[in-house]
Amino acid sequence: LLAGAGDQLQGIKRGVLELADVLAVTKADGDNLVRAKRALAEYRQAVHLLRPRDPDWSPPLLLTSALEATGLDEVWEQVMAHRVTREKSGHWERNRARQRVGWMWSLLQDRLLEAFRAHPEVDRMLQRSEAEVEAGRLTPGRAVQDLLAAFERPAEGP
Repeated sequence: LLAGAGDQLQGIKRGVLELADVLAVTKADGDNLVRAKRALAEYRQAVHLLRPRDPDWSPPLLLTSALEATGLDEVWEQVMAHRVTREKSGHWERNRARQRVGWMWSLLQDRLLEAFRAHPEVDRMLQRSEAEVEAGRLTPGRAVQDLLAAFERPAEGP
């Protein structure tokens, strides 16, 4: 998080606060140090108002400066502490299991779409179907039905 970034980023910042496991206010050095400390206090209040995502972990808020090389070790320590907490509670492995299933479905969707688009009859029909749907002469549902029917038919040999 950047101190003094302006009101236009408040919505984005709120989303970050809701999702973050560790919060680091950057550029906490030089003329920006006072703003960084003020931002840290504001973020601390905001985080306090949010419902915790994880009952076992409360996101730490830290000041960092790459220029002065301060706070970086603390950020890493908190990242590792968060991982240990997630592993001990079983959340880490459950999340990884969900991710593996998600990756499987993502790969399957990619491969199916690739095979679908590579089918010769679908390839011949696709551009026309898109144009017909765009012009309102064919419903999206009917276009899909026709394209899937073409895909399910064996491709004709050369």
